[in-house]
Amino acid sequence: MAMDGYEVVFWNENQVQQGIPSKDVVTYTTADEKDAISWCNSMFDAGYKVSMTYDTTNHVFVCIAIK
Repeated sequence: MAMDGYEVVFWNENQVQQGIPSKDVVTYTTADEKDAISWCNSMFDAGYKVSMTYDTTNHVFVCIAIK
């Protein structure tokens, strides 16, 4: 879906604290879709809210994890 222009976001509402400013933001870019998905899954498992988009100009996945 990211390659089709959608922002893919997933989180565990039991782990993400609403209304508290984020202190930890990690950005990861890769041209490898499987690598992007693996990184996002790892960060999700670590309790981060994760988003993934596809940069059509640079042909990379942009993954952002926020805790």
